[in-house]
Amino acid sequence: MERCPSRRPVPLFWCVVLLMLLFGAYAAPHRVSAADSEREAPFTEEELERFIGDWPAFTAAARAGSEAFDPHRYLLERSWQPERFLSIAGSVTEGLVALEREDQAEAVAAELEQRRRVILESPDLTAQQQALLIASLDEAVDEARGDHGLADAEMELIRRHRDRLRALIDVIY
Repeated sequence: MERCPSRRPVPLFWCVVLLMLLFGAYAAPHRVSAADSEREAPFTEEELERFIGDWPAFTAAARAGSEAFDPHRYLLERSWQPERFLSIAGSVTEGLVALEREDQAEAVAAELEQRRRVILESPDLTAQQQALLIASLDEAVDEARGDHGLADAEMELIRRHRDRLRALIDVIY
């Protein structure tokens, strides 16, 4: 599929938000109780393998653009609990983002430290301005570290299948 040359890549954050909103909208009407909204058990290697096998057909059906496409029914027909499938999709996306952050952590830390030095050494900034800018940097560091909230076992599976998952999910980092 060709991309329009004038379109800019969508930042990963917005891809994740869109994914969660879309899947949340489809899964929400089918919830039985408030307890269902709590975090599910970590996915297993078998579930991940099955997800890897089924994701391409699911996204192809969704992209076909048919108004009759019902993701909930589609997944049920393939013996998936829709909430579980979509939960795994969200966890995989979340895990890939976390791995990308890990990869970039050292470079980001060095860049933020350089910026901190520039701020502190700037003769043009007052102490108050420096404090505000440093607080902003510290906030960026905390945000970059972000807790992914995934179980260690899930992260290990995502890490082990990273190349396959990155190709499958097709997220622009």
